[in-house]
Amino acid sequence: EYDMDGYVFTSITAQRDQDSDQVTDNDGGPLNGFDTGRAEGIERFSQEVRLTSPGDDAFSWILGFYYDDETDENLYHIRIGPGFPSAFLGAPFPAVLPATYQEAATAFNTIDNSSWSAFVSSKLALSEELWLQTGLRYRKAFVL
Repeated sequence: EYDMDGYVFTSITAQRDQDSDQVTDNDGGPLNGFDTGRAEGIERFSQEVRLTSPGDDAFSWILGFYYDDETDENLYHIRIGPGFPSAFLGAPFPAVLPATYQEAATAFNTIDNSSWSAFVSSKLALSEELWLQTGLRYRKAFVL
């Protein structure tokens, strides 16, 4: 924050990166039957700036701008091994697939989202106990 003769300029910046990778053994047993998983990467950036008038006047206001950008990338996979379908039907169901059998599929998606908004809020003191407050916000979002 920067104070300029009672007018306060505020800037808030955030950056977040997150990566995760998971694999789930869906057959729940020692057989190499069935697993799924997901790898995810998230990048997010946001910026807000505000200018606030002195608060000791009968009329005060806040003027600001906000920007947000996020990209999510997801990779989903499913794999079936030679223990399938024994893993689901249980013993004594014989394994009908060869020991080297494996089938896999993947799907990849990306979500790219950004938005910005401008806002203003004002307050007018009508008396010590009564005031009038108004506000406006305009927002524009983009999904790519």
